Amino acid sequence: THVRVRFLRLFVGETRSETSPAVQIGQISLRCRGRILDMSGFLAENPCGNSPKYEGPEKVFAPKGKWLDLCFREHEQSVLLITAPTEIEVDDFAFRTASDAAHRDPVHLTIHGSLDGWEWIKLHEMAGDLYTPKARLAWSPWLQLRPDPAASCSFDEAEQVACRLQALPSEVSWWRNVGKRLGILRRPCSGVEPSDYLQPNACFAALHVTSVDGLRYFELAGGRGFVPERSRKDASRVVAVPAEEPLNVPAAAAAAAGAPLR
Repeated sequence: THVRVRFLRLFVGETRSETSPAVQIGQISLRCRGRILDMSGFLAENPCGNSPKYEGPEKVFAPKGKWLDLCFREHEQSVLLITAPTEIEVDDFAFRTASDAAHRDPVHLTIHGSLDGWEWIKLHEMAGDLYTPKARLAWSPWLQLRPDPAASCSFDEAEQVACRLQALPSEVSWWRNVGKRLGILRRPCSGVEPSDYLQPNACFAALHVTSVDGLRYFELAGGRGFVPERSRKDASRVVAVPAEEPLNVPAAAAAAAGAPLR
C-alpha cells in the first residue's frame, strides 16, 4: 500500500550522544514501488531551528553537505518539514549520515505525513541506533512508511485534545487563514521564529485576542502559541469565520474539546 502525501514532518527526539547540543543529517531519499523519487522542487524547513549559513535544511536534498540544527538540545527535539510541489505516493524513507561528528546522528526519528498540512498521521517511528549507520556518509536501510491510524492527529486535534481538562469557553471565536501559510509563534511578538504553521484555508479557535505594537495576536487552545492577524513575510492573514459558514475542522477534534461545529 502506497502512502499519498504532500507534507512529511520528521521529529528527531534523540541523538547518538545524550549530550550532543546539535543534530545533523547528510541527505534524505524517498522511494515508491522500488524507484527513488526525484525531489526537485521539494522544500525543506526547520521550524525554530538554527543552522550555519551553508548547512541549512535544504541541504538534505543535496549529495554533498548536511543539515545541522544547533538548537536540538535547547528545544529537546528538531523538526524537519518537507513539502513536495504536488501530492506524491511514497513507500520508503532513508537518510544518509554526515561526513563528521557521529555523536550528532539521529537515533530516534518519528515521521508523520499529511496531504494538507492540517491532518497528520504517523508513518514510521525509529527508536534506537540499530538503523543509524556508524560509518560516515552511509545510508540507513529503507524505512517503510505505513499509516498508523491509532496515532493520527490534526493540528486542531493536537491543539484541542491537549486542553480537554480546560474546556473551550463559550465566547471562543473561530478564524480562517487566507492566503499562504501562517506561522504559529510561542509568544505574541514580531521577530519570533514560528514553531509550526497554519496551512492555507485552515480554521482555528482563538481563546483570547491580544494586541502588541498595533498587531493583534490570537491565542490558540492547549498552549500551542499565538497566530498573528497578518504576516507580510508569508503574504497571509486571518479573517473571522461567519457563524452560518461550516468550519473546515475535523469533527473528532471539535468533539474532543466539546466545541460544536457550525
